[in-house]
Amino acid sequence: MEYIRRIWSEIKEEKIWFVILTCTELVSLFFLWLSGMEQFKVLAGLEVSCLAIIFLYAVIWNVRKEQKKKERFLTFLADPSEENERLAIGGAGNEEQEILREIGAYLRKAYRQADAGRIQEEEYERYVELWAHEVKIPLSLFTLLLENRSEEMSPTVHKKMEHVRLQMQSYVEQMLYYARVKAVNKEYLFEEISLEECCREVLDEYLLYLEEKQILVQLDLKKKIVLSDRKSLCFMLSQLIANSIKYTGYEAEKCPKLKISSGSENNRVCLSVCDNGCGVKPYELRYLFEKGFTGENSQKKSTGMGLYLVRQIGQELKIEVEAVSVYGKGMEIRLWFPVV
Repeated sequence: MEYIRRIWSEIKEEKIWFVILTCTELVSLFFLWLSGMEQFKVLAGLEVSCLAIIFLYAVIWNVRKEQKKKERFLTFLADPSEENERLAIGGAGNEEQEILREIGAYLRKAYRQADAGRIQEEEYERYVELWAHEVKIPLSLFTLLLENRSEEMSPTVHKKMEHVRLQMQSYVEQMLYYARVKAVNKEYLFEEISLEECCREVLDEYLLYLEEKQILVQLDLKKKIVLSDRKSLCFMLSQLIANSIKYTGYEAEKCPKLKISSGSENNRVCLSVCDNGCGVKPYELRYLFEKGFTGENSQKKSTGMGLYLVRQIGQELKIEVEAVSVYGKGMEIRLWFPVV
């Protein structure tokens, strides 16, 4: 069907030649008729048939020629090597040949630059991951020192050092996951995960902050098993909990609360992290997951990367991230896990 459409399209494009040939045929038939030949009808029929066959053959031949030309051109675009360029030029006119040579030179240059950029990007990704893993070694030693030599420090010093350790660990994790979401090759291990285990693991990391701000934590996990990448999910939860801790408990009359709950709706599991902090203003809500966005109530040292990474990793894991907030009353972030 496609081939017939191409033939018909070619006939319409070459209609001027069809008109010229038809006029020539009519003149020829007119002179045959004037000659009074007895075989006029037979010769006229043969002449008209020959003309139709020749014209149709020319159209089909041109369609096939253009099809081969198109195939060679598409092959050349997909792989602009010099060999494919010669094949594409072979069926082109003089002007087209010059254009194809320029296109070939431009594409080969662009491909070389793209390959060089990809190599540099991969090297950068490897460096960031290596740096992140290397810096975890002194960070682990720092953690062991705080755990084993805590009696040699005053409570105030120990608390400050623990703050520094948690902050360093958070920034390292952010950098590592930022590099991962920008990486060309990503590896995720999907498995059945206990939401309760993940939540308790992350809450234990932030226990010092929670106790310092006297934040009441409530766990209400009706749905406890999801299918996802465990490390990435724990990182997402850590960013949500850290964000809630930052903006919860500033008002003396409020009892600071952090509630983590789960349920299901439309066969999807929803994990909610809700606090009663300051929340965000309505016009800020749409920018909440933008890179670097901090908002009016943000702390000066805030990087604005936490929620951005949560949204980016959520997209990789097919987890829908939703924010609901009433300014002055709190913030709720919902993670909607896909149906499996």
